[in-house]
Amino acid sequence: MFKFAYRHPVIFEVILFIGALILTIIFMIPVQAVTYASSEISSSIGRLAASLVLFLVFIRSFRPGRLFTGLPVMLPALLFALWNVFNCFATGGGNVTAPDPGLFLTALAPAVFEEIIFREIFIHNLEKAGHSPRSVLFLSAAVFALVHLTNAVGGSLLQTLVQAGYAFVVGLAFGAVYIVSGDLFAVILAHLAVDFSNHIFPGGSVTPLPVIIAFLVLLAGQTAWAFFLIRGKGAGKKEEIPS
Repeated sequence: MFKFAYRHPVIFEVILFIGALILTIIFMIPVQAVTYASSEISSSIGRLAASLVLFLVFIRSFRPGRLFTGLPVMLPALLFALWNVFNCFATGGGNVTAPDPGLFLTALAPAVFEEIIFREIFIHNLEKAGHSPRSVLFLSAAVFALVHLTNAVGGSLLQTLVQAGYAFVVGLAFGAVYIVSGDLFAVILAHLAVDFSNHIFPGGSVTPLPVIIAFLVLLAGQTAWAFFLIRGKGAGKKEEIPS
């Protein structure tokens, strides 16, 4: 399995993501049957359980010595969370939601689930395959954006494309933090802050042109910052994999 992951990291990532979704459903069904929790809460618990399994299976990609070292580097990525607050008030969003444990759980689950899959495992496999840091950053963000296209099922295609573009830039920022620091906790914390603030501060249905321009400036700035962050990183060294 690991040999295939190092030889074909992109294909392996797609298979892994599908498998992780199936694993989430397997964990989700008994949770919902026993606790009668909502589908959102059950899904969150299922994602966290699946994340734990993936973490244990792919623990070789985890870098415990880097824990908490990426927090200073991660700080600019929190601009995404601040944007949610700004966008809520600038677009006349709904009432600010009071935080509760359930809300925290539904924000934590995708943060842990997606960062383990798309940053810890995928970036590790891309680096082992010998990709350059820029290639690693671009591929990890691109695949992260592509999986968000699944939101088009039963939803608006235009809105999904916007979400995918946003996910691509978020993937660049989080990927750069992980490439530089190797700190999984830092990117999970940043992801959690973005999702949690998005739940608490919902945006309005109509976005004025100045807000759209500000949003594009944010995306451009984060993209430039991500590539600036990995400057000087040496090219990956492809690992010899026995046939």
